[in-house]
Amino acid sequence: MTEPEPSCPCAASYGKKQAGQAVKGETRPGRGKRELGKGGGRPPKYHQAFAALLTRIRKDHGRPRGKLLSPLIRGIIDFLTASKEPDYGISDETKALPVQVCGAPIDRCLHPHGRRYKSSA
Repeated sequence: MTEPEPSCPCAASYGKKQAGQAVKGETRPGRGKRELGKGGGRPPKYHQAFAALLTRIRKDHGRPRGKLLSPLIRGIIDFLTASKEPDYGISDETKALPVQVCGAPIDRCLHPHGRRYKSSA
């Protein structure tokens, strides 16, 4: 024997309570839509200038991966800040980031197909 078709097409995919509400036309109160232009989540920690700085340092020092690049940057950040030739243009806010970052975020910033951080260098 075949089962009879439900009166509402949503009755097959919802639970008993939700199907009854759908048949009656009731809707569940929701959060509503987010206002346009109002972003959510936490703000990005690493910005475009940081990704460009990492790309340049990596290129100048033989293209090491993040695991080796992180301690290298921690050791020479003061030298890079004071150097005039080549000028890396390291600001105070950019100087604090390489000291805090570990190898995995460096690799994510330097990945050629990364969606978040596109560097122009």
